[in-house]
Amino acid sequence: IPEDLLEEMEEEMRAAIDSAAERVRMLQGEKEALEEKVQSMEKELELSSKKIQRSNQKFQESESNLQSSRSEIIRLKKCNTHLTSELEYTTRIMSRMDAECERLTHNHAEL
Repeated sequence: IPEDLLEEMEEEMRAAIDSAAERVRMLQGEKEALEEKVQSMEKELELSSKKIQRSNQKFQESESNLQSSRSEIIRLKKCNTHLTSELEYTTRIMSRMDAECERLTHNHAEL
């Protein structure tokens, strides 16, 4: 094989190797950038997951408070019903006592 042809082939090989090495460096840079992006996204995902857990916990606490409030409302309604009944009973007794006082006053006046 002629010397000049060998030199030309060698130069082409070196150029191809240099080009491939440049492509490898470029791909390595892209890989590193993607790895950093993945790490960043994983951190964001972890933070989002923690926020969701806190939100879920607050929601469960709110649901529990709501249930407690409903139970308290039911209890207060029962108390209110009982007190209304007691008030009606007391009002009837007072009416009878007023009527009795009127009758006694009238009887006393006749005496």
